[in-house]
Amino acid sequence: MFLKNINEARKKISFRIWFWYSSLLVLSGFALFLLVHFFLSSSLIQQDRNSVESELNALTTMYQKEGLDAVREELEKQNELFFIRVVGANKNILLSSDPNSFEDYDLNEIDKAVASANGWITIPEVRQQDELKILEPTEVLDIATARMPDGVLLQVGKTSEHRQDLLARFHFITVLVMVPLILVVGAVLAFRSLQPLRTLINTVKAVQAGKIGRRVPIGRTQDELNELAMLFNEMLSKIENLIEGMKNSLDNVAHDLRTPITRLRAIAETAVESDASKERYREALLDCMEESDRILAMLNTLMDISEAETGSMKLNIENVSVSELFEDTVDLYQYVAEDQGLRITKLCQPDLHLTADRHRLRQVLANLLDNAVKYNKPGGEIHLKSYQDKEGEVVILVQDTGIGISEEELPRIWDRLYRSTQSRNKKGIGLGLSLVRAIVEAHGGVIAAHSHPDKGSTFEIRLKQVAIPGSVSATAAERILQSETTVRLSLSRDE
Repeated sequence: MFLKNINEARKKISFRIWFWYSSLLVLSGFALFLLVHFFLSSSLIQQDRNSVESELNALTTMYQKEGLDAVREELEKQNELFFIRVVGANKNILLSSDPNSFEDYDLNEIDKAVASANGWITIPEVRQQDELKILEPTEVLDIATARMPDGVLLQVGKTSEHRQDLLARFHFITVLVMVPLILVVGAVLAFRSLQPLRTLINTVKAVQAGKIGRRVPIGRTQDELNELAMLFNEMLSKIENLIEGMKNSLDNVAHDLRTPITRLRAIAETAVESDASKERYREALLDCMEESDRILAMLNTLMDISEAETGSMKLNIENVSVSELFEDTVDLYQYVAEDQGLRITKLCQPDLHLTADRHRLRQVLANLLDNAVKYNKPGGEIHLKSYQDKEGEVVILVQDTGIGISEEELPRIWDRLYRSTQSRNKKGIGLGLSLVRAIVEAHGGVIAAHSHPDKGSTFEIRLKQVAIPGSVSATAAERILQSETTVRLSLSRDE
């Protein structure tokens, strides 16, 4: 079970990051430890030798001025910190420290030891094989020698016990603190660095469980994981809009199709059951065709709205002249407006162009103009205006002097299949303004409505003069147009 958990943990990226990070830090720490150990050990050795040399110089001065008795008195005052020995000219030992204080060292080896280049003699500690000290480094006794003019040797030494105790404490503290600290810091950093991934995984699990509204929290950093979270949230939002749009469309279609289909069936049933003439059957079939066309128009409009709202509507982006767009749209409603005694005016800034889908924008203006005609008063006016504001946006206004919209109903006019109290007796299916807003927003623009009952309404469209993401840019559209024009001219010359 334990090995299985270990194998499972090894598969996780957090474990691998922690392992490699900790291994790297341990190796780096070990290298740093060796460097510090070398400098600390060298410093302590030099410090010990400086103290020995200082003591030897003091005894040398004392011997030369006051003789051997003064050295003996000094030896009696020593607290076993230094090893002191005085050897006569005939190699007899005149004075020596208490051998019991240095029993771990074979003092007989002093005379056999060979002095190093700097005059130091080093006597290693005599090990006891049955002690655990065998695992510790060997202590040494460093001895410095000074020869007096009369042939007497003054020898002063010091063991490495003190400095090795210091090094042992340094080793213990380093291992006890550094290694656990590296492991803990490595685990914390691995946990924190992978926290966004765990949050992303939890969000995916929540979405899989049906919580489509869950989003990944966005941090303040601008790293790749944060960018991934933002893209993931955008993808979830698009999926949610698509699902919500499909659901609403199905609900609306199911609700709104019931009436025309019921009417369609009633017409067909009446025609079948009655003993009517051929002309009556023809009228029934025409009624069925009219109802079918109405159903198809509603379905097509709902499909267009869904595509526009979910971003899947294919826009044929091109360079569009706003004045030409006004001309084309007004021509469609000019006669209808004149029949109702309405006057349509156009005011457009010269040479104003848009980078947009010409057909869809004409559909937008046609819907707004149709509403302006439908809900206007006899003898009223409709004004189409367009200009470019200081921010570079193209503003299109459709104003009428009609019946207006109440303040309560104004926010709901964009809802699908919504029909206000005043519009229920008018022909329509309540999808026109929903389609208008969806198309405008698909172009990256915004639309707003301002209205006062009995005074009229104003619909304001704002479109940016920039390329639409995922579509052909304005410059590219111009190049395409120029290219097509060049091709046409070339063909004309060839012909």
